Amino acid sequence: METVRNDFLGRSLTVINDLNVDEQLFLYRQTHRLKQKWLNKEDLSEFMINKNVGIYIVFIEPSTRTKESFINAAKFHRNAKVTIFDSSHSSFNKKESYVDTFNMLTGYSDYSIFVLRTKLEGTTKLLSESVSKFAIRNNLPIPSFINAGDGKHEHPTQELLDEFTFLEKIILIILLFI
Repeated sequence: METVRNDFLGRSLTVINDLNVDEQLFLYRQTHRLKQKWLNKEDLSEFMINKNVGIYIVFIEPSTRTKESFINAAKFHRNAKVTIFDSSHSSFNKKESYVDTFNMLTGYSDYSIFVLRTKLEGTTKLLSESVSKFAIRNNLPIPSFINAGDGKHEHPTQELLDEFTFLEKIILIILLFI
């Protein structure tokens, strides 16, 4: 059995294999707990980020449902600073590189989480690696990157959601036949 880190700070989800099976199962259990507490109108504060965190929602490729899901998830963490990055009005239009932009944003909070959607396959992985090196060189916490879809390549958060939904339905079916 592999070790499961339950804070995931400094970790990125660029492809589904960035999380081992035990980590995925941990997330499914936590999601189930969160969902049950929400349905029972119980206190959800144990699931909220309690640090000076900047969450950047960066959708270079449009996707209304995915973007709104991430915005709502980010706003759930009341102490986090949520920035919805409008790429049409950004320095990308002046040919500033993605790496330069994310390096700069990394220093604005004690900890940064970047949610990125782009048509360019592998962009999230490249940024995670490059910006992590920048953070280490500048004694900053390593930021997390979440791939919210990169072209036809990967959409790991959607895969996790689909798997969770599938597992919930299977468990319900099993319980009905016991």
